[in-house]
Amino acid sequence: MNVESKFDYMSILKVSEDKDAIYVEGETFVYGFSKKTGLLNSINVMGNDFLKMKSSGILDIYVSDNEIPQKAMYSAKYETEAECAILSYNPHEVHIRTHGFYRNHNGIAFPIRYRITYEIASDGTIFIIIDNKATDSCIPRWLCISSGTIYPSLCKYYSYLAEQNSLYTTGNYSFGIIGNNNKKLFESKFIPWFWFGNDTVGIDIAIWDIGHQRYGTTIITDQMNDQYPNIDINVSATSSENMLSWDILSIKNNITKVNSGWEYTSYYSLSINPSKKPNLENLNMVTLYISPEKHHYPSNEQIQLSALKGINTFIVSINQTGIYDIDNENEMKRVISICHDNGIKVIPNISLMKLNKNLEIFDSNANEWQIEPSSNSSESTSLMCPGSEGWREYWKEKIDQIIDKYDFDGLFIEIDYNRLACKNQLHGCQRKHIRPTFLWVREMMIHAWLKMKSKSLNSIIIAKTDMMPISMICNWTDIRCVESKDEVYQFDPLLQKAYYYSYNKGCNSMSLIESDIDKKLILLSLLYMSMPVISYDQLESDKFGEISKYWQIYNFFGINKADWHPSFNEELSMAKSSFSSLFVNIHKQDNILLTAINLSDEEINCDITLTRPEELGLNSNGKYLVYDPLSKSIHNGLNNATMKEISEIPISVSPQSVRFLYICEYPLNPSLLFMIGFGELIKQLWDDSKKVLKVMLSAQEGLQAEIAIYFPYGKPNQISVNERNLPFEW
Repeated sequence: MNVESKFDYMSILKVSEDKDAIYVEGETFVYGFSKKTGLLNSINVMGNDFLKMKSSGILDIYVSDNEIPQKAMYSAKYETEAECAILSYNPHEVHIRTHGFYRNHNGIAFPIRYRITYEIASDGTIFIIIDNKATDSCIPRWLCISSGTIYPSLCKYYSYLAEQNSLYTTGNYSFGIIGNNNKKLFESKFIPWFWFGNDTVGIDIAIWDIGHQRYGTTIITDQMNDQYPNIDINVSATSSENMLSWDILSIKNNITKVNSGWEYTSYYSLSINPSKKPNLENLNMVTLYISPEKHHYPSNEQIQLSALKGINTFIVSINQTGIYDIDNENEMKRVISICHDNGIKVIPNISLMKLNKNLEIFDSNANEWQIEPSSNSSESTSLMCPGSEGWREYWKEKIDQIIDKYDFDGLFIEIDYNRLACKNQLHGCQRKHIRPTFLWVREMMIHAWLKMKSKSLNSIIIAKTDMMPISMICNWTDIRCVESKDEVYQFDPLLQKAYYYSYNKGCNSMSLIESDIDKKLILLSLLYMSMPVISYDQLESDKFGEISKYWQIYNFFGINKADWHPSFNEELSMAKSSFSSLFVNIHKQDNILLTAINLSDEEINCDITLTRPEELGLNSNGKYLVYDPLSKSIHNGLNNATMKEISEIPISVSPQSVRFLYICEYPLNPSLLFMIGFGELIKQLWDDSKKVLKVMLSAQEGLQAEIAIYFPYGKPNQISVNERNLPFEW
């Protein structure tokens, strides 16, 4: 499906204003900018305003010349005559600018003027550029480029990336529960990313540079020089019962002499999550993964067999790792054609950063493009830096060629999330601290997203992010893919959720299982609705058959059309048990699917309580049936049961196991109750005069399915499929 413009698949921004503020609205958010101060005074995400508190309610900047900044604080929030106006606007980007003086609460100005430019992108990311200029000689001791005080009830958790003052990796994420006690959440020099939020919404800040100074036309880019102030980045966050706040300081309690004309420019980004709603259609994906290390083109027979086992998506290697040209054009086109004939999507595996060392282009460009410090790995590839413009343009060119030449259904992009920092001076990454490259990863992801979506709006962008949760990058993927490996089960629950759960980032989630299929990891994927991705070697295993059956249940129920009420989300949860290791997820559309997951090594016997049955559409006068699709039986005799009877459901769940319960209105006439198999119920009709039940199903030819037909009275005397009688016993 071709569309007129690649921008047709970007969110549309709406801009409005009144006498007090300018408002920018996207798919899930509304930002408010005060015309009085020029500062952000509202960050509303899905109806939740992070700046709701009257005590501050803004994202501020300030300067002070006192050892204790609160005793002599000059702040932008005290500026009452700031000019705030829209510089430019199109449906996908808005530029707003404000400027004024830092003032104290009495209105007295400090001799530094500020100018803030907000660049709001369609995904809700705001790039904030702060220009400071001294109008007279002065001695600032503190200079804060971002001071936030946000609504604490929206912030149950926090996360941050380890400081980059001395580390050369971006893989060390910390996650914690904020709680109600007064405490320092984190504090260090040059923490490049942090986040606050809950299981539904959040905001994060990213910093990739400490900015630059100048006098006139002489620019000093964040490096040490005796003639210029010692500028750095210090980040801290503090929580209490009544507030949650952070400061990003360029000058921290350091007597700093500046002359008239001194200028300092700093920048960072603020993002919200989710910036979009997950595409629930992706929940029906059952995916086979062919890794670059096992690169091959499956035969027609292998493709057909995969389809019969319910596989509907192939992630295929295009060549050995780090080569961006497909090695056999005819074979790739054959695979794509046969897959499409069998209802299978084909998505190529593309690395964002790897380049093969045997290529001629590696010899001529690697020194300039690659990440420093480089890895001492003996692999055949080296990692190129997204911060290198030359590498980005080469990668984009290869992506364009692949998308233009082949009828792929999306992209699977592997991101080496722990190497998103560089200090290679040949392409501009040499800084006072190692430079994070989030901004340029985002640029590459946006290019791939827009190119692929311009070819087909239904195409799927998958990014192998593993732990990385950075919104400005995740906003440009449909599905976050994580690698399910044994050590994940050893993570604490908070870390497991951060790893697998992607709905609060506006994405679906996938679990790549390259090793043996582990039951524990499957249970975690069910808990967080992370779709399994298996290797070709696992297709014939018994455990794949078990996984497949779970997702067949979800498929027939129609989770792609259902509301999800996960047990770990206090706001959305609709069911509970008395055991902390038994998690109960609810999916709701016309009927209800309950998933009880036992993560412990002990059998659990308990009652599951539906905490808000009316909100699930249950009626005190209704009659209901509870069916167990795995055991193919009515659960605990609950047929023709009342709402009260099914609001407390007795259940037994084996160690490290799962139970499914399907809850529907009690059928008054014979009807198809459930089906296990990758198919869809088109319609069913009971002809009372002829005593005939007609059912129409849609499924891949050759697929086997088990159907459950419920008879509230009588019994069948004939069953036929496509006018052929089937033998049966009743």
